[in-house]
Amino acid sequence: MLTSGLVQLTISGEGQKPSLIEVLLYREGAMLMRYKREEAFRYAFDPPLEAYFSIIEVNGQTIDVPEGPARLLDLSTHGLKFSSDLDIPMSENDTISVSVRFSINESEYKINGEVAWRKQESKRCFFYGIHLFADERLQQALTQELIVFSRSVNS
Repeated sequence: MLTSGLVQLTISGEGQKPSLIEVLLYREGAMLMRYKREEAFRYAFDPPLEAYFSIIEVNGQTIDVPEGPARLLDLSTHGLKFSSDLDIPMSENDTISVSVRFSINESEYKINGEVAWRKQESKRCFFYGIHLFADERLQQALTQELIVFSRSVNS
């Protein structure tokens, strides 16, 4: 575990070295969170970023639904979490693809992904975990955007 003031970076696994991205974000004082997932990091936005989402496919059937408002809570190169007042009705066996649009560092992204989980927080607040369909080029762009964003927030 590396510690600097109130910022902590915990490296999973004994003797495991942090990745270059983890070190850069740590040095910038970013809100870095480790998960037992494939991605190296997940950036938590505080306050959340304004975002929009639309359902583009349900169980292989393409649909056309207008965008709804969302709050982007965290982002990694493989997934994101957002909250919304809108309920995406789904059962355990449903496969729902969404398109999520947001801006970071004056760059707009519209990324497709699949709903991995849904949690109802209250009557009008739902949380969604999205597995992104992001190729290596998009993953590298998101990584760079998060590094620049963390520098601008912590300067």
